[in-house]
Amino acid sequence: MNHMVYLFLLDFDMPTILFAEYLSHDLPYKLSSDDVFITSGCTQVIDGALVMLARPGANILLPWPGFPIYELCAAFRSLEVRHYDLLPEKGFEADLNAIEALADQNTVALVIINPGNPCGNSYSYQHLKKIAETAEKLKFLVIADGVYGYLAFGRNPFVPMGSFGHCSSSYPWFSFKEAAVPGILEQTDEVFFKRTINIQKQTSDICCDRIKEIPLYLLPAQMKLNLLLLEDISDDIDFSFKLAREESVIILPGVAANKAQFEDDLNKEGGRADSGTLSDLLWDDTIAGPGTLRIPVPYEE
Repeated sequence: MNHMVYLFLLDFDMPTILFAEYLSHDLPYKLSSDDVFITSGCTQVIDGALVMLARPGANILLPWPGFPIYELCAAFRSLEVRHYDLLPEKGFEADLNAIEALADQNTVALVIINPGNPCGNSYSYQHLKKIAETAEKLKFLVIADGVYGYLAFGRNPFVPMGSFGHCSSSYPWFSFKEAAVPGILEQTDEVFFKRTINIQKQTSDICCDRIKEIPLYLLPAQMKLNLLLLEDISDDIDFSFKLAREESVIILPGVAANKAQFEDDLNKEGGRADSGTLSDLLWDDTIAGPGTLRIPVPYEE
């Protein structure tokens, strides 16, 4: 019995040709079917990219915060991971100065996630151009994770990293896209995709408007902790549990986005100090100043 019978029912050339045509719409050049590699989900494509780059002593630059699967796949392929920060005061742009400081002759790639996960930001054309120029200067690949590219809405429209492929013919771009059957690309009207994004935007607007109606001491949508006031808190998970229990404020621990940075930041701030309740740890608007991170605290009459 031929156990490969289903293999002969599949036409692998057709989907890659269709994907190439679809992705070429937003690029200054035309892709061919040879430029498209179809995988089973994001984890497989991440691992596939890293296994091609792995070699003894190699390192890869990953964003913090970011997507934890990159660390997992890098560790499995014996790639050293070096994290560069995303700058919240600049809309979570990549810290280009940190990238240049971290990179060396063994750096094989820089990963960017745009639109951002978990930060939800979308990079401007100008910032992406600077990233491309930095990669060209330092001679490494850019792995552009654009899974949410065509679901973005807001001030910054999605710009595919492939738009800057002209910066270096020797250092190509990887771009990750959610897979779709060929029929979706061929038979679905563009109006459907636009309507889907509009529905998502309307839903987001409704959610934000309703949140504004909740009686809170409203602060800008970012947060920062006064680490000098932390007492009897071991890590970010411990802090999250105690904040939820004492103040009914639920946050996502940083470890869920790749990196437990709590202890490093605490040491930089000079250690612990006596404090009261967790609400005392939240920056007041007059203390934090512009451009710092804040979180809302319960409104009191």
